[in-house]
Amino acid sequence: MKIRISDIMNQMECPAVELQEQGSISLWQVREKTLHKIHNAPVEGHFMRKMSRAGIAAAVLVFCVSITTVAGMIVKWNGFAYTDGLSRREKEALMEEAGTAYARVMVDERDGSVHYLDQDGNEVMSLSAAGAAVYEVAGKAAAEQAVVESTRLIEVALLPLIPWSITEVETTEEGRFADFILGNGHMLLLHPAGEDGYSLVEGDTVTVMLDADGECRLQFRVYREGRPIAEEESRAGHHSFQFTVEEGGRYNFSVMHESSDPHIFTNCSIAVN
Repeated sequence: MKIRISDIMNQMECPAVELQEQGSISLWQVREKTLHKIHNAPVEGHFMRKMSRAGIAAAVLVFCVSITTVAGMIVKWNGFAYTDGLSRREKEALMEEAGTAYARVMVDERDGSVHYLDQDGNEVMSLSAAGAAVYEVAGKAAAEQAVVESTRLIEVALLPLIPWSITEVETTEEGRFADFILGNGHMLLLHPAGEDGYSLVEGDTVTVMLDADGECRLQFRVYREGRPIAEEESRAGHHSFQFTVEEGGRYNFSVMHESSDPHIFTNCSIAVN
């Protein structure tokens, strides 16, 4: 059962969440609160016949890691893929695959049991409501731990919300990095080719620029010696993020996609002045 992510988001009712008046809260923290509220909402529908939008949009909806064959090339989509060298038609095929989610969990309203399906809709496992709750918590913890261990360039555990994936992307001596497609909640982490990070001194100004194929929301984050120290969100088609170094050291910069649909990014660069 294929479902467009944008259709899910467009048809959902807006679930209001309460935020503290004092202090600040990021969009990703709002997202976490919202998903938590959706996940705890009553699930309606009939087993194997109707799936509630709330159930789809919460943690029971997972991305299927898929492999797309494009003109003799095999492109594995797991939230990030390079698009350099692909034709317009090939990019459109990859975008179609990237924008598709598979509903892989159904809840039986009669007893609350949870049934896990494969990509073709065949049941592969069923659990009681209590067992499914334990399974989902354990699965989320395992997935987050895998992301934490996927890079040694930064301390991922210090992030307010763990992304779905982190891809280390090398930049050239000229500061260029390859065109790519990025999905919601996925992150790329920039570093110079052959080095763990950018050696910067006080007063250096860093500018990260990239063009999206449409307006989207990105989160830029700065790391010093592996620890996050600053962040900024951008909603635009042409994105430009600038940061001035106040203390020298090893720096890294990340870009995380916050829009619901994936986007292709071109003209990607990082400059130090």
